[in-house]
Amino acid sequence: MKTIIVACDDQTSLRSLDDMLTRVGYKTIAAGNSEAVFALIRDGAPVDLVVIDLVMPAMDGLEFLSHIRRVNPQLPCVMIAGNCSIEVYLKAINLGVYDYLNKPVSSKEICKVIASALKSGHPDPMASRDPEDGVCLDDTQDQSWKRAS
Repeated sequence: MKTIIVACDDQTSLRSLDDMLTRVGYKTIAAGNSEAVFALIRDGAPVDLVVIDLVMPAMDGLEFLSHIRRVNPQLPCVMIAGNCSIEVYLKAINLGVYDYLNKPVSSKEICKVIASALKSGHPDPMASRDPEDGVCLDDTQDQSWKRAS
């Protein structure tokens, strides 16, 4: 079972994403602050992927990604953000983020990206319901998640 860390300061979004990923078969570690997540990664916790919210207190997603790259340059990271500029997007890409998704993100979309990142970066256009293959929910179960207002 693959382990995914979800780092998001909004508790509603954090629970929603954590629940969805758990429901489809991933082991998750949910954390509301990037410093705690970074400590886990720095200390060698067995992690396969990190989902990072761009806007977090203390250490934003770009700074967090930069720290991750220093201790584990091969760890796939997916960044999620609300409205952001092309400049922020390019910074994330330059820091080695696997993919950058704008909120709201559908469950189907994030599962596809996560599965693709875990499979070495090749999207699977014929994805099945198996989370390892890319799609975790069918269209009738799709529930987009976004930062609560």
